[in-house]
Amino acid sequence: NVTARRLSAIGEEMVEITDPMHPLVRVLNSANVRDNGYDLIETVCLGLELTGNGYIVGVLGENQWPVELWPALPQYMRVLPDRVRFIKGYEYGHGEEVKQTFDVEQVCHFRMPNPLGDPYYGMGPLTTADIDTASEQHQLATINNGGAPGLVISAPNATPQQREQIEASLARKVKGAANAGRSLVLAGDKDLTVQQWSMTEKEVSYLLTAQAKRDKIAAIFDLPTALLAQENAALATAQAAM
Repeated sequence: NVTARRLSAIGEEMVEITDPMHPLVRVLNSANVRDNGYDLIETVCLGLELTGNGYIVGVLGENQWPVELWPALPQYMRVLPDRVRFIKGYEYGHGEEVKQTFDVEQVCHFRMPNPLGDPYYGMGPLTTADIDTASEQHQLATINNGGAPGLVISAPNATPQQREQIEASLARKVKGAANAGRSLVLAGDKDLTVQQWSMTEKEVSYLLTAQAKRDKIAAIFDLPTALLAQENAALATAQAAM
């Protein structure tokens, strides 16, 4: 924010700094003791893509120039609104014991446009794709609450012991990847019937919705859907085109 005010005061008279030992160039290249300038920008851009918000916290020196720049994870940063100053500071941390407050001058907040009109936080592309929201949770709950078995075996004349033996035989002969698709013949009660339990309309609807959401994410980031679907034939074509 301090840098932004200084740039606005300069106006159109922009000066390119080419001296590698200039304090601003050094701090942008080295960032901090852990990250270099590339790591800093990569972390901030990741936060922008995921949440629509990216934060850089500056450690100011004696002349109020930043001597270190640290990326702050957006999920742990909270804007402190103010009626007069608009923003009075930023609070960072997870849990009461590790929270830290920063002055406005210490934080550079990058925001993407927010169509919901929130003046303090941006909205990222994946947020607009409705990832992990009420729509998907509703469909998952529908499937979980209506869970169904793979087979329904009816044996009206079987004793409890015979039913346990049938279940044990099924588990032993057809469960697991190696037994996938294996046929099973059960002998015993003449009234024994086996019915295949097919996929319900709810489950089909969920799969179609997941596919539509994948296509929406691909459209947001301007990527071929084959890159997300990992379909071999289409994937090779998409990779050749990029």
